[in-house]
Amino acid sequence: MGFEIDQIFTLVANKDQKALDEIKQLSSLDIFYNNQTLFDCAIANNNEEVISFLAKEKKCHAIIAPISPEFTSGIKYHYSEIGIQKSLDETENELSKPIISWQRTPLLQACRNSNRFAIKQLLQNGAKTGSKDLLGLNEVDLCYESGGKELLLFFIEECKQSGQKVKVNEHIIERTITSKPELIDIVQEKGKLSVGSARLLFNFYCALLDIDKVKQMLSGGLNINKLINGEYHPVFQACTSSLLWQQQHPEFEVKAYLYSKIYGHPNTGFIHIDNSIIEEVDKLRNVEDIFNLLKSAEEENEKKNESLNAVQLSIEEIAEQTSKRIELLNILQNAGLDIELAEKKQCNYFVEDIVKLGQEQILQKLVEMGFSLSYYDRYCLESDQIMLLNKYKKDNCSSQKTREFIYLEETDDNFWELPYETTLLAETFPATPTQEKETTIRVTLKNLYGPMDGLTLSIRKGDPKSPTHFEDLSDKPDWKPLVLKEELLDIDGDIIHRKDFKDDIFEETCWIATFEGSLNFHTGSQLIEIKIRSDYEEFSMVLSDWEITI
Repeated sequence: MGFEIDQIFTLVANKDQKALDEIKQLSSLDIFYNNQTLFDCAIANNNEEVISFLAKEKKCHAIIAPISPEFTSGIKYHYSEIGIQKSLDETENELSKPIISWQRTPLLQACRNSNRFAIKQLLQNGAKTGSKDLLGLNEVDLCYESGGKELLLFFIEECKQSGQKVKVNEHIIERTITSKPELIDIVQEKGKLSVGSARLLFNFYCALLDIDKVKQMLSGGLNINKLINGEYHPVFQACTSSLLWQQQHPEFEVKAYLYSKIYGHPNTGFIHIDNSIIEEVDKLRNVEDIFNLLKSAEEENEKKNESLNAVQLSIEEIAEQTSKRIELLNILQNAGLDIELAEKKQCNYFVEDIVKLGQEQILQKLVEMGFSLSYYDRYCLESDQIMLLNKYKKDNCSSQKTREFIYLEETDDNFWELPYETTLLAETFPATPTQEKETTIRVTLKNLYGPMDGLTLSIRKGDPKSPTHFEDLSDKPDWKPLVLKEELLDIDGDIIHRKDFKDDIFEETCWIATFEGSLNFHTGSQLIEIKIRSDYEEFSMVLSDWEITI
């Protein structure tokens, strides 16, 4: 007579010789007991015989113990709040009463349990790296948290032996950039930074004014212009260190005072009420008690904020900081910085924040580099500052750069956010259409997850007084199909033609497709309408809010 499931788990935990025989008789290995899989149990108890057997069953590599919905809500966010200051053991104990699996694959469990035998067996049998658990941690995180530098180096070496990549994602950099610099050094030297993690790390080094680290990353062949986007902007960080203003930094409770003293401008400091107070509020039923608790917490935080924002830099500190910032700007410029792209991707408060820092020399340097001040920028400046900056402005209209590809870059104009992490960009050529000759319409679609095969686009002239309805996909004769001119993939920051990429696309890969067509226009106001047809119903639509005037 066979054993019950709980008895089989007990055999595995006790390393009983009967365990493997009973497992082989199971119709399915997808079984759970006490919030554990068979693999979890074998790894936790270092049952090497069972580990070896299950590692060869590839379907077991992805089996994860189920978790009650009550544990999933807010756990990752809460960990980001307390995980910086506490060990992983303390964090797990604080966040859970019962034993839960934290939604870890067997490889993640092996890393968490510092089980080198299980790590080796899994990797040798094709287990994939790159998964994340309920806390947002991956194999690199768990190895370092559980076994320190030695286990992480072991894991990286085993990955190389089995042909697996050790890919470092943004969240690792974000959590460890200041608290565990040793980890950053290891993953930079031994692992592979994703484009996002390289961008974040480079921006942090610019924000920290760490000139040596910036030079080190650039010397490795980093393309600085690929590191610029609306969220992370190395020029902005070099000028303001905004990543270190604690309301944006994950370690603000710990580092806020230090960062405000060294980097932040007055009144950037703001500490929020500790989220743990919500648990106390939940226990109270009397409205007056809840009010008093919240009022007390608010007063406490006001005191913290006052002390935080009372810090002022000395003249010498400001001078030293300014010197470093200008040196960084020179390094970025010499590394091939496209100042037009940097200007295009800047946030709205870029110049305003530089003014708050009192960094007039920084503005002067930017203008000398060819940075143009917008109307909003000028609004932030005094008239005498504008006159001074005009004196330093370079009188050099940069020549049009030849590009290998024709896809459109993101701008605020003619930009649409669509379902499935997709954006659509459109431009006319010439930029100002005329009625004398045909106008080329170029449309670029970008999808972060991969190619959208079977998709078609059409254009036509629309009437501003009667635009086509969003869901009106009818085939009227004046719709003109757009022709696919370019299809690209972004592979870890390298843009290549899809036809040149011979491998299968398994992971999330940014797809960039550019279409073209032409229209003739008359004088007056009219619409350029874009119709998208797709196998996905939610993605089929008509965009009819692009108005032009000739």
